[in-house]
This record gives sequence, structure tokens and C-alpha cells, in this order.
Amino acid sequence: EKAYNSDLCMMDTDKLQKIVDAVAGVRAASKWSRLSILRAYTKWCLAEGVPNATGNMNKINFVGLGKIRNTMVANPMHLQTYLNAVFEEETLNTIDILYRCYLWLGYGGIRESDLFKVKVSDVQFENMEVHYGLKTVYLYREAVPAFMRAVNSDKFTYLHPNYSTEIGRIPGDELLRGIKGNMNIMTMRARLSRYAKEAVSAGRTEQHISFTRAALSGIFYRAYELERYGDIPDFESAVDEFMFGKEYAIGWDAARKKLLREYLEDYQRWKLAFSV
Repeated sequence: EKAYNSDLCMMDTDKLQKIVDAVAGVRAASKWSRLSILRAYTKWCLAEGVPNATGNMNKINFVGLGKIRNTMVANPMHLQTYLNAVFEEETLNTIDILYRCYLWLGYGGIRESDLFKVKVSDVQFENMEVHYGLKTVYLYREAVPAFMRAVNSDKFTYLHPNYSTEIGRIPGDELLRGIKGNMNIMTMRARLSRYAKEAVSAGRTEQHISFTRAALSGIFYRAYELERYGDIPDFESAVDEFMFGKEYAIGWDAARKKLLREYLEDYQRWKLAFSV
């Protein structure tokens, strides 16, 4: 600001790009936090009506954020928009309902290895929660249409260019039970990937969101919601769950500290990518 004799919020894009490029040259552990602060400051100036404040910071190229925008989501509405681009709408009551629920459960915070153990009775619409063992995750409003059908439907519609028919689901009380046999992780991943590629090829979306990236998006979204109300971002529980059952050559404590730093750095990048 001294060099350009101008407040940051009033600078043109050329000056801002030089500043951002300079900050991006510092250590990775701190640069994303610094860039996030710059973005937050200019956003605040606009919101407060500071004279001559501009939105130019949102036009700046932050290197490395494109992949985040293409593989993650900013909030539940963003995830629902992606699901609408990739899958049949909920009212058609196709098996796509299960793929939607699969990603919603990951976004909410249930581990992938536990998803196929979630029961219909674990979904509590009155509390807007899903319970599994000792785990309780929030059922987001945008996810309700898919979960209502996954809970209540005993048949799914099979769509064909020339006809459509209903096929009964296999017996059981598992939420993600299908029509031919029990779902499994590898099958679900393969189908999600195929449908995502088809949606990208058809021009319906530019994103390709995996279970892992949906889950990480959910972790960051909840951290951001708490941060807005004054809490300090805390990823200890997420790291502990990620590390559960694993061994690390550098030792548990060293690995945990490293992962905590990485989660915080990725969180700052996520905030920058989606301008939150």
C-alpha cells in the first residue's frame, strides 16, 4: 500500500496480481492464510461501503485453486447443483437416489467404509440427522428429497428410451440397498466416476467430485460456519478419524502434526477458491 500509495481495496487488478504473486512466494504453510486475509479484507471493504472500494481481488488468479473449484463444493446448495447436473432428478425415483445419498452421507461426515451399514431407521427427519453408531451427522435440507425416497421406496424406476418400468429393491433395511444385490464401495466409485465423466462430456458441469472430495468439502464447510461465529478452525477430530488404524513411518505424533498443518492449509485454499 505504501509503494502504490493506495488502499488495497482500491487497487486495480495489475497491482493486486503483483501483490498476490509476491505473497504466493512465501512458505506454503502461511501463504494461503495471508491470501485469505487479503481476500477477506477487500470483501469487508465492499460490504461496509468504503469509498472507491472495488471487487478486483475476486478477479485475481490464485495459482492452484482451479483444481479445488473443479473437485470440491462450497456449500450444500453447491453440492445439490452438482448432483442435479450428474444424476436423474429425485422425482423420477431412479437408482440415482442412492448415488446422491452416498455423496450426501460423505459430505455429512460418515466414513465410506461405514456407509453400507447405515440403516433406514438411522435417518431421523424430525431431527434432520443421520445416526450411525456413536456418529451423528446433520441432514442438510437440500438432501431431504433423496433421503425421503431412499428411506421409503421399495422400488426404483428403470428408464429406457422406449419404455420405463419399476424394479423392486432387494430385501433388507440398509439405506443404500440396490435392486440386484448389495452395493459396495468399488462399484459405487466406478459408477460415480462414469456418470461424472458423462456429465462433463455433455457440458452439464465442469466438476468431477469424488466421495473423498465431497467429504473434505463438508468438513471445511462446517469449520467455516463455526469460524463465522468466532470459533477457531479445528481439524483434530477429522485428522484422528483419517489416521485411525494406520501406521506412519515418521511416528504417530509427527504425522498428526503434519496432517493438521495440511488440513489447515487446504482449508485456507478452499476458502480462497470459493471466495468465502
